[in-house]
Amino acid sequence: GLLRYEERLDLMLALLQDRRRAGRLQRLMGGDYRHPGILRRNIVDFPLARIGLKGHEPVRAALLDALVRDPYFEVRSAAARVLGEQSPPDAEVEEALTRALGDRSETVVVAALRALSRVARRPELLSRLRGFYTHTDWCFRQETVRALTGLLERGVLRPRDLAADVEQILSTSPNFEPAFPLKESLEALVRKVREGIA
Repeated sequence: GLLRYEERLDLMLALLQDRRRAGRLQRLMGGDYRHPGILRRNIVDFPLARIGLKGHEPVRAALLDALVRDPYFEVRSAAARVLGEQSPPDAEVEEALTRALGDRSETVVVAALRALSRVARRPELLSRLRGFYTHTDWCFRQETVRALTGLLERGVLRPRDLAADVEQILSTSPNFEPAFPLKESLEALVRKVREGIA
């Protein structure tokens, strides 16, 4: 990835997408496929992330597949992160990331929220994000506020779309820093919404 050595990109994609089941002993130890989840995650995080999506449709397709189908949460999370950082706004990517908001892993949901703030282009996403306004985990609410801010800054949402919503987001968190990042992010969002309406 660092050297942009693309001649073996086919090997990396083959390892990431190999769905052959692990042997019985490996499955007893928590394995799933022949190539373990940590290796698959590293393939996403290092060579694929550094080579990038631009001009590499097979990489984009493999990341979408990993986000939707890979059983290991770190692979799905890494795929969401790379898609959010490198994909231009795209309906297929947005749909996959929106589905990932229902993932059973908190790490994947947070990565999907972060990615959607950069690539989503449909205002209808707002109704899906509203489900996180009072979530028991403050990290979900933090990323939701960041996603709303990103969507507002990119013009996907308008200030009046969020005028009533910002008061509904639970701003408490058990953070031990002297500052509360969720509350600060929410206050910044409220300022942007009010500035846009005025």
